[in-house]
Amino acid sequence: MRFRNILVFIVLCVQVVAQNASLSMTTTDYDFGRIGELDGKVYTTFTVRNMGTEPLILSSVKASCGCTSPQWSKEPISQGKTGEIIVSYNPMGRPGRFQKTVTIQSSNGEIAKAYIRGEVVAGQRGITKAEYLAEPNAQLASATLASVPNKTPNSDRKASQDKEYESKLLSQAQQARSSLVDVDIPKFNGENNNVYVLIVANEQYEYLDNVTYAKHDGQIFRQYCVRTLGIPERQIFYYENATYGKIADGIDKLRYVLDNFEGSKAIVYYCGHGIPDEKTGQAYLIPVDGKGTNMTTCYSLNTLYKTLAATKAESITYFMDACFTGANKEGSMLVAARGVALKPKKEVL
Repeated sequence: MRFRNILVFIVLCVQVVAQNASLSMTTTDYDFGRIGELDGKVYTTFTVRNMGTEPLILSSVKASCGCTSPQWSKEPISQGKTGEIIVSYNPMGRPGRFQKTVTIQSSNGEIAKAYIRGEVVAGQRGITKAEYLAEPNAQLASATLASVPNKTPNSDRKASQDKEYESKLLSQAQQARSSLVDVDIPKFNGENNNVYVLIVANEQYEYLDNVTYAKHDGQIFRQYCVRTLGIPERQIFYYENATYGKIADGIDKLRYVLDNFEGSKAIVYYCGHGIPDEKTGQAYLIPVDGKGTNMTTCYSLNTLYKTLAATKAESITYFMDACFTGANKEGSMLVAARGVALKPKKEVL
């Protein structure tokens, strides 16, 4: 009889929990499409519904990046009613594709996630089809769009499918364009024989998401070093998809020349993943064979700075195209177990 009473008590507890507030999202994903830096902030609204019997309170709504700002009502949401979360995204200074995560938590501990995505066009407003066809690369777009079948009464393709297909082809044509900084790179007629460069462009990772365009960016940066700054090719140590050993080798080569050539200067360019140590907050470069869960497989940014600072170099200029919060460009966490981006410790040069 006592065992039976315990079972009845458990069943009653389950029923009470089931009747509590329940957080439900009508949609969890929104694609802004192509927006321009000059469009200013863009907005979308996510709807939260209370599927439980008790009032639902949204205690916390956080975005994975400071460029994304959520606003929501602090008032309780009654049974069966809805509340709104307005999410804004600021595209200024953030060209390229993006994906950001919004984490919603209710007062009873329930957690839901929503996502915004899109592509930011650099230095202008969102490009329409007509505007794009008027640009210098119109011939490419026109040739691509010419392959879209014309709608006829006997066509099996519906109008909506036709439009989607055309939009996809237009997007492919636009992606084939080069950035303005990639073309007509200025030419310097002299030579900077006292400048040495280390370039690491890590795009294809073994254990993490790839870093889009990293190799291309590294190649273009090298062209600027040669053409615009007049640095001889032989003085550029260039590494694509560098392992830990290759990064260490490049730094050691740069250290050697800075110590053995009087009046030498250095430029260091890194494009790839970065991550902070959860315990110390120190920032690390992630080699293509590195793991964000094991700091011994990553290269300490502090070690890089100290190593080169100890040389006889007259000056060292660093370009770090990496996020050291533990998130990638799209806002997703590099390490799945980490729910939020971390603020890395500021290293002193």
